[in-house]
Amino acid sequence: MLASLRPGGRLDNLLSGLTLFTYSMPDFVVGNVFVIVFAVWLGIAPAVIMLNTNAPAGAMFGASILAVLALCVSAAAYQFRLLRAGMIEALESDYVERARLAGVPQWRISLIHALPSALIPMLNGTATFVAGLISGTVVIEAVFKYPGIGVELLRSLSQREIPTIQAITFIAALAVVAANLIADIAILVLDPRVRRSVAR
Repeated sequence: MLASLRPGGRLDNLLSGLTLFTYSMPDFVVGNVFVIVFAVWLGIAPAVIMLNTNAPAGAMFGASILAVLALCVSAAAYQFRLLRAGMIEALESDYVERARLAGVPQWRISLIHALPSALIPMLNGTATFVAGLISGTVVIEAVFKYPGIGVELLRSLSQREIPTIQAITFIAALAVVAANLIADIAILVLDPRVRRSVAR
């Protein structure tokens, strides 16, 4: 939102360049960089997840925080690009201009008037977002040596276990479908034009 207030400004160029760089980095590069910086140099997080899958939730969260952040970097950068583009388009619309002429404060224009419309393109990209998370899980689990669904998929592929491959693929497809359903419901809530068209 801050980047969209002044398109082409210093903050916009800085954030856009940073997110474009992080979006372009492969997941295994992000994971290895995180291991080197936070585990080897700073020593504030484990390099590998040395826990059983039935470990307590708190211990699992503490051990996997680095892997989760590495998995979300490129996905968050992708969502940033969509939200920035949506905010710029919304801030240049006629209804926002009328709100400015009526003397509405800029913070209220950005949060109340522009943000709901800007969220719609981001929600439309939810399928790509979730699919990227699922595919990145395979790589991140291999980097952090965590025996999760991604490692199990690689093992099943190498041993040609067709039922296991089909089950994991079905779960991944179900996650994408569920995310799209949630995104469509959110768009119905945010966009009155969509609600009117559905009502007709």
